[in-house]
Amino acid sequence: IASDTIFYHISNLRTQGYQLRFYPEDISWTNDALEAYLVDSYLSQKWPVHPTDSTIIRFETNTDPSSKVSGRFFLVFKQLVALPVQFLSVNAVKTGESNVNITWKVGQELPNGWYLVEHSTNGQQFSTIGRVNVNLSQSGTYHFIDTKADAGYNYYRITFISSSGEVQKSRVVKVWFDLPVAEVTVYPNPVKEGLANIRMQNLPQGKYIVTIYNTQAQVIFRKNIFHNFNTGIYPISTKGIITSGLYVIEIQDSKGQKW
Repeated sequence: IASDTIFYHISNLRTQGYQLRFYPEDISWTNDALEAYLVDSYLSQKWPVHPTDSTIIRFETNTDPSSKVSGRFFLVFKQLVALPVQFLSVNAVKTGESNVNITWKVGQELPNGWYLVEHSTNGQQFSTIGRVNVNLSQSGTYHFIDTKADAGYNYYRITFISSSGEVQKSRVVKVWFDLPVAEVTVYPNPVKEGLANIRMQNLPQGKYIVTIYNTQAQVIFRKNIFHNFNTGIYPISTKGIITSGLYVIEIQDSKGQKW
């Protein structure tokens, strides 16, 4: 399939979120010069589809009828332009809590050039995280370790650049890292001398509202805090405001999510 398109007809969509899962079966895809993209005609976006592993793409519909049209999505196969470097394989394997070993093998390569290791969290916008020079003594086998992988999907590709300016990109591979669990802890409990600490871990940076309620759901105390770190500890003083008793403390972010 050098250049072809598969159209998907999806009907009876409601106004909500959905996900599309692609899983290749009985497909022999060994040609790294061929790539596939799912195109969203409503958002004018495209996502790479993995040739051997499952690909999950999330999308939403809204009150706009165009977001629910039957032919919103289609899969496009594209033949990459042949260049002197032939990528035989590209792989990414998780090797630690935030480490990924990226390996690639080429069948032929120019003696003067280099490889850029590129990373993305959405499969579309890539940034360079490393460079490996061509080394003909390695029989076309290379590797690079990413020590700062993000939570969620991490996408990788290799870009070859020759000394004369020729450029060729490999197919995209991906690795999943579990999302960290958001935690909010208040200590000591019970509070001593009107002083408490709020420990926030794995929460997004931003403004949070701390509210304390009594057993009648009345607001007794409210304060804004600005969380600027992955883990932060914020002291709260309620001296002269709260007496001994049972209270409920609530932390809310700018989107309304509560802990």
